Amino acid sequence: MTTLIKCLVIPADDAQELRIEEVDPTLENLQRAIGGGYLQVLHLEQPSMSLYVDEEGAMKNLPVNVRASAFWRTHNPVFYGAKPLVGDAIITGPPDRRGIETSVPEEFIALIFNTEEYAVEIQFVDDGPWIRNADPYRTWQHAYAVALRILKSDLAQVERVRVVPV
Repeated sequence: MTTLIKCLVIPADDAQELRIEEVDPTLENLQRAIGGGYLQVLHLEQPSMSLYVDEEGAMKNLPVNVRASAFWRTHNPVFYGAKPLVGDAIITGPPDRRGIETSVPEEFIALIFNTEEYAVEIQFVDDGPWIRNADPYRTWQHAYAVALRILKSDLAQVERVRVVPV
């Protein structure tokens, strides 16, 4: 019996919309979802997710995937300064206890597809409370761009940023 999972497909071509697809989470199907190649998995936080790209994408001169890079850097700020991701990407939920990928979290799907206004929240190194930026944003792209600018700023005490619905 095959169990399908929901994944978020993030085309490198910004003219193509993000979309949700149901796939059987086998290696071959995950590879097919990103256009082939060896899979590189990157772990995301808040919520816990897995982002897949073609490990050899740079050697293949695949185009930069600005949207996948924004998700990766915001949901795992350790990689803020890393080179951008290239090629098509997919996001799934984290692996279950057997190591099999799960569906992308519903809260993330709702954030991207069903939110009218977004806010950016900041957490400082001392693991204190999340502090919300006062400005609302109309698109997730704008909110993620602001989150990345905050990470890039000289605010060395900022540990994490996140995008949330208003």
